Amino acid sequence: MISGWSSLFVLATVVVVMVKGLRVVRVDEGSLSFKRGFGLALLGGWLARAGYNVFNILLFSILKPGLKKSYADSMIEKTEESMAGFGVDLKSMEAMGVNLDDIHLQVMNSLTPWGQFKDWFFSVIVIAILALIVAAFLKTRHELSE
Repeated sequence: MISGWSSLFVLATVVVVMVKGLRVVRVDEGSLSFKRGFGLALLGGWLARAGYNVFNILLFSILKPGLKKSYADSMIEKTEESMAGFGVDLKSMEAMGVNLDDIHLQVMNSLTPWGQFKDWFFSVIVIAILALIVAAFLKTRHELSE
């Protein structure tokens, strides 16, 4: 649950970086082709996402390495609370094949530099889709204003 809110914030930040970047280029150049818009939006999204991942690496691997365990513990605790709100207890989760120890280990591994690199790499697909949408929207807006 904690990760969900964090992901929404990161997604919003990536979209804002894309839109702001393309608007600046469009104002400076007067027009923006879809191809150029997509490329710039993709680059902006990758850089914004890389900034998030570098921050996580700095925080969880250099500044406060012990925070990984606390964060993972908190994620497990919030997951148990959320599932309890739906009437699902620990035994039911285990019966469904959910192993909280495995989830804890996955969260810990995702906060390592290698885990953050994989996170950035796999987010490329989502960022590319967002870049397509942003580039199409800004291209359409520009054509309508002429």
